[in-house]
Amino acid sequence: MSEEIHEQGFVLKSENGIAEIALTNSEACDSCDSLFCSANSKGQNILIANNEINAKPGDYVKVVVTGSALVKATILLYVVPMIVLVLSVVIFYSVFKYSELVSFAASLVTTAAYYLILLSTGIRKKDKKPMPTIVSIKDHPASIPQ
Repeated sequence: MSEEIHEQGFVLKSENGIAEIALTNSEACDSCDSLFCSANSKGQNILIANNEINAKPGDYVKVVVTGSALVKATILLYVVPMIVLVLSVVIFYSVFKYSELVSFAASLVTTAAYYLILLSTGIRKKDKKPMPTIVSIKDHPASIPQ
């Protein structure tokens, strides 16, 4: 049985099967450092999620994030880049015999290239599984965030 995190919120924008959701504030939001969630200029917690049920802007939805999705995203965004950084320093310094400073700078460029490749190929575009998913449209509560 896989661990799941359930959240609720309002769909702000939806296009191409991806939705931006303003989460309903919960106590868990205060202590969370989620890879999928960020605050907008209004202070709302915004979550990017798969919208396979075609929820429309203004809909109040339930979103599920699986534990395996969090682990996969963490590995792709933190573990792999750290390995790339360390290995590239070792390779540039040992194999190519660059100075420490040049090796470090080259490894930063290599790590940045990894992030650009990840961004362009898309953790969000091709493999939607690591992302949270809208699972249902619920009845609207009393207020919609502005």
